[in-house]
Amino acid sequence: MTLEAVNRYLEKEHLGNVKGPEWNLWTDYYVSIVKNDPILEDELVNNNRSLAWFAKELNRRKQKQMIS
Repeated sequence: MTLEAVNRYLEKEHLGNVKGPEWNLWTDYYVSIVKNDPILEDELVNNNRSLAWFAKELNRRKQKQMIS
């Protein structure tokens, strides 16, 4: 989907628009991480988690891997 298509959908659902820099961050970095992880996808999409939560979760997982 394009940014314009996403914003049209969000407007239809009475939600706020996504700004260009945030869209670029998601498409360039986060999409590749989330699309292979159903738990992250569910939390972000269905439970409306913030980017701050996402960053903390990625850091927590990275630390857990380093300890293991």
